[in-house]
Amino acid sequence: MKNNKLLGVSLVLVFAVIVGGAAFYLLQDWSFDQASGSEEASIDEVNAQSFDAEEMTTNLRSGEFVRATYRIQLDSEEAAQEIEKRNFQLNHAILTTLADTEADEVQGEEGLVAVEEAIREKLNEEMQDGAVVNVYTTSWVVQ
Repeated sequence: MKNNKLLGVSLVLVFAVIVGGAAFYLLQDWSFDQASGSEEASIDEVNAQSFDAEEMTTNLRSGEFVRATYRIQLDSEEAAQEIEKRNFQLNHAILTTLADTEADEVQGEEGLVAVEEAIREKLNEEMQDGAVVNVYTTSWVVQ
């Protein structure tokens, strides 16, 4: 009888801890979503935190060539100034990414997004005072 009461109390405590933990997790996740959604940058802020890369023409690994331009969105105006100073590293990241790409890999939206993501990752390895948020392809011709 005493063991049954102890088991019952233990089960209630375990259940309370599980429910409390789940409630805490859900509330933390909800409050994070609320905070992050309220601070979207205006288009003027996005433009101030962006840098236009010069048009580049280079060969793809498969032998075709691509002519492309990119707009790099950064997380601050200071980072935009840094990427301007790192223009040679920006060009290198673009060239090395494209040089390692086959023409059929860059067809369609998925291909462009993959190239943009690869460039973003390479640039973030170089950045010290900020981060690249997005890389946008603004023109693209494969021949």
